[in-house]
Amino acid sequence: MATAVKRKHVNPYIAGCVVRRHAKAYLWTNPDGERSAYPFSYFVYDPPIMLQSKEAWGITDSGITYNLRQGTNIYDAFDVVGYDNYPNPSDVLEEWENGWMSTLAPTKVGNGMKLLTPGKSRVIAIHSRGWIDDYRPYREQYIDVPTVQNCFLPDDNPERRVHLKGDNMCASLHWQHVVGGDREKRLDRRVERTIGQKTYAGVMPIDGVEPECHYAAIAWRPVDEIHVVDTGIDDNAIKEALDWLINATAIPAALPIFVTDN
Repeated sequence: MATAVKRKHVNPYIAGCVVRRHAKAYLWTNPDGERSAYPFSYFVYDPPIMLQSKEAWGITDSGITYNLRQGTNIYDAFDVVGYDNYPNPSDVLEEWENGWMSTLAPTKVGNGMKLLTPGKSRVIAIHSRGWIDDYRPYREQYIDVPTVQNCFLPDDNPERRVHLKGDNMCASLHWQHVVGGDREKRLDRRVERTIGQKTYAGVMPIDGVEPECHYAAIAWRPVDEIHVVDTGIDDNAIKEALDWLINATAIPAALPIFVTDN
């Protein structure tokens, strides 16, 4: 099994959680795979899927859990994005759209990675501000962001008209309540927000409106590989991580494992 582990180069990227760490394992989406076959909107949940109860899914405030997709025998990785690094759902979506699709997957804490199936399993991004209860003011005071669709549903979907009228939560509203941005104009709510190495346009929250937010699934992507990062430090951490992963995922459906330099 150890000989099946190959090395590959991954271009370095500064994400909202900085860079990938030595000897840590990451779930990776191949940019030339399914992700390249569809527009980004295909992977965005519109509307977001609100989670009525974190406890029902076994998820915590941040990190990964592995859950069986309803009505199937396929497991997905539920990634609750940490608020400290990604206070906005748009931060996650912009980073994914920018092509960085790597998710820290803790090793030596259970063996859920062995449940993931190549070509079928997904990473599902969940954010604590993924659903806004009082979404109507944000549609009524909507400010156009040229780089963002005003609804992620196809033009021929009747539900799109409902979203544009403000009668349902819409994924485009993630860009209408962006915190931590730099204001562009004195009398405008437009801001520029930088997350890692990506800077994007958004709109700051409405003054005097405190939105009631809930955990919700905001997007998904395929999970194709497991990466273990080797930054060249001379220690036993890489061997220990690989030994654990190989033992934990040694079943026919397990994802391929690579050692990467970034």
